[in-house]
Formats: sequence, C-alpha cells, structure tokens
Amino acid sequence: DCSTTTREVNVTDDEQSTTITTPRLTPKRKSLFSNIERKNIK
Repeated sequence: DCSTTTREVNVTDDEQSTTITTPRLTPKRKSLFSNIERKNIK
C-alpha cells in the first residue's frame, strides 16, 4: 500500500512536468494511467 501511494505521487509529479514540457504526451499518459488504475481495481 505504501509503495502504491508513493508511486501515484511520483506519477502525478511526472505528469505535471511532462504537461509543461510536452503537452502532446499528456493524453497518452492519462490513458496509460487509467489502464493502470483499472488493473489495480481488478
């Protein structure tokens, strides 16, 4: 559980910097993130 929380925070941080540098990557990142979330739910 602890590692999962840390991972989520890191992903969010990474997403922010990525959005500022390359906005084109944001959509792909979000879909990838939702895929991970779905796997976690299952």
